[in-house]
Amino acid sequence: MHESVDEMGERRATVTIWKRGLYMLLFALLYSVAEVVLAVVVVVQFGYRVINEVNHPRLLTFGAALSSYIYQVFRFLSFNSERLPYPFDEWPEGEAPEPDAVQRERLSREEPPV
Repeated sequence: MHESVDEMGERRATVTIWKRGLYMLLFALLYSVAEVVLAVVVVVQFGYRVINEVNHPRLLTFGAALSSYIYQVFRFLSFNSERLPYPFDEWPEGEAPEPDAVQRERLSREEPPV
């Protein structure tokens, strides 16, 4: 007994959706981990800002990359993207942080090097 082209296509689509479902479970778990990491970044950045009155540039860059990753995960989970996020794709790059008002003021008060 031979399957028709339509039946083979339906079976392939069923396998594909279940495979995507497994990926969705994986990314839901990775999102939970990313959420905890984001909370740690927020607390550490806040503490750094309180103590030093400036933001930590590496934490800003990492926070930007992490938020981009979380966005990619949400897009995949909500069927707005078929592209698998990290670890199946590259880690997103964080944007270079812009100095905030406190940092600009501090930089303007510093004497230029001689």
